[in-house]
Amino acid sequence: MIITLRTIVESSENERALTAAEIQGVSDIVLAHPSWSDHGLAWIEAFDNIDLIELAKMAKANLKAVPKREAMAAMLYERLAPLFDPPRKPRKHTKAGSQAGTSRALLSGT
Repeated sequence: MIITLRTIVESSENERALTAAEIQGVSDIVLAHPSWSDHGLAWIEAFDNIDLIELAKMAKANLKAVPKREAMAAMLYERLAPLFDPPRKPRKHTKAGSQAGTSRALLSGT
């Protein structure tokens, strides 16, 4: 709870973002991805670029489709994952691996 509240009140322009949906959305991200908040200042700085009040308005506008808490967590994930969990580069296939795939394709007729 401390990390969640500190994240909100210590990030720029979010100190007033203390509604249930905003707190729960941040809390859900902290719980789902605990290593992200271990980045210290980088974690808070990431929230400097996220307007939690605006996200809450967007979540409310889509309330018929998704509860606010879940919408907040999803929008936060979308913004934070590229920073703290960047996509891994695809593994390059070796020549042997390519030949095996080609052989299987030929055998299966595709």
